[in-house]
Amino acid sequence: LFATLLLLTLSTAATATNTATATAATADINSQYIVKFKDDASFQSFTISHASEAHVLNVIETVPLVDASVINFSSTEAAEKWANSRKDLLYMEKDYIVNAYSEQTP
Repeated sequence: LFATLLLLTLSTAATATNTATATAATADINSQYIVKFKDDASFQSFTISHASEAHVLNVIETVPLVDASVINFSSTEAAEKWANSRKDLLYMEKDYIVNAYSEQTP
């Protein structure tokens, strides 16, 4: 239940952030990840220091309640390298954004 709630919260936040154009959303999803930190101290440390890593990653959304972030990396390889260098991650997975189709009724 917690994992489902986390994914719904992060996907909703990321979807709201990335609705500029379909092309932009497609480009972003290729290297966009949900990153969950082990604890609050790790999350806070990342939040303070991520500006120094701006050339590799772009924080799309933070969710302090669950110590997680949605991050867009410059490439898949950069994401893997970054994750392997971190000891404070609980998990990291691709963010698959699902956009609902809209339907207009008369």
